[in-house]
Amino acid sequence: MHSPSLPALRRLACLAALTFSLASAAAVLAAAPLVAFKPVAVRTYPRPVESMLEAQIVLARHAISCGPIDGLSGAQTAAALIAFQQNQQLPATGRLDEATRNALVLTTPPLKQLVVTADDLARLQPLSPTWLGKSRQTSLAYENALELVSERTHSGPAFIRRLNPAVDWSAITPGTILSVPDVELDAPLAKPALLHVRLADHALEARDDTDALIAHFPVSIAKKVEKRPVGELHVAQHVRRRFPAVKVLYQTGFSDRLFENRSELEEGAAFLEKPFTARGLREAARLVLFGSINP
Repeated sequence: MHSPSLPALRRLACLAALTFSLASAAAVLAAAPLVAFKPVAVRTYPRPVESMLEAQIVLARHAISCGPIDGLSGAQTAAALIAFQQNQQLPATGRLDEATRNALVLTTPPLKQLVVTADDLARLQPLSPTWLGKSRQTSLAYENALELVSERTHSGPAFIRRLNPAVDWSAITPGTILSVPDVELDAPLAKPALLHVRLADHALEARDDTDALIAHFPVSIAKKVEKRPVGELHVAQHVRRRFPAVKVLYQTGFSDRLFENRSELEEGAAFLEKPFTARGLREAARLVLFGSINP
């Protein structure tokens, strides 16, 4: 009887080890619980918003500005939500509640890719610190690429940085691809018939001839009275000299000093002092136009 050769013994050892490994693996798999893998959800549109960021983007697509888009709730976002809720005849909570989520509909993905072009970078130039220097500049556009992208996408610079952490904003080049909010309007804006400025609410609104909301923007005025715009009577007086039949209703401006001397007004001039209500303004205008508050 011949003894097995060395190569044959090696093959037998390998076969035995493989058999043991397969048996061990089968035992482990039999004892281990099955792991369920959830498939990645495929996003479809249109759909209701699911976050504050998506809500801000949809509001921007409806020309309702919450200030710089950043995905965070704040006073300007609450004011924008209220404007949307009132226009949709929803409870004006200023919160992203269920009814508001369902009404704010994303028709396309919230983010898109933006490619920085050579023309974009050619527009950049430092802003002069003096008014004389500004007057000599070829344009007053953007100082840097981050400002340009932020303004173009209605976003806060810090938020744009977070969306694009690998971008070196100090050395950005043509062809750079960025991830940004897609704020293109869902539909062309209607022609506004009225502009409402509510200083107490720090808001400007454009409305059509049915008083439906077209656009909403946050606004601000200087905290110091002396830095606020101050009007004078020159325009009204010039118009009255040329067109004596024109009806004029004077009101106080932003400055308390505007009408320190009421003798500036012609005798019998109609004057409405702030603060006043919508009803007070309506009645004063009717009195000037028709001689009665109930024409």
